[in-house]
Amino acid sequence: MEQHIPSTPPTLEEVQRQFINWRKNRKHRTHIPPRLWNAAVSLAGRYSTHKISTTLHLNYTQLRERISLAGTAEKTAAATPPMPSANFVEYSVCPPHQPECLIEMENRHGDKMRIFVSVESSLDLLNLGKSFWSRKP
Repeated sequence: MEQHIPSTPPTLEEVQRQFINWRKNRKHRTHIPPRLWNAAVSLAGRYSTHKISTTLHLNYTQLRERISLAGTAEKTAAATPPMPSANFVEYSVCPPHQPECLIEMENRHGDKMRIFVSVESSLDLLNLGKSFWSRKP
């Protein structure tokens, strides 16, 4: 039998119906199945934890912990990708015989940055460059 995967997240009322149906047909004192916990957790972005727990008759603390764990998993999955590598990077401090120099950078989105630096400058060029390269459009 094929399982239908909905294209939109379920509403609180839909999940409530799933819980009511499960409670009517379950064997005495069985644990809530993972699919129902997942459905309850999926409501977290649209309803308060209190509203979900009272409507679905769930333990507030257990629901909050599951929501927190799901949020941590999402953050880990959506971790920031590494800084993109450049095709060409030339990094040199101003030569001692030159009092100042020009540094130009361009990222893959076409953003450009020009920096005039003097030998006496205490500017942290490495962190400035990292900040420029990791900037999102």
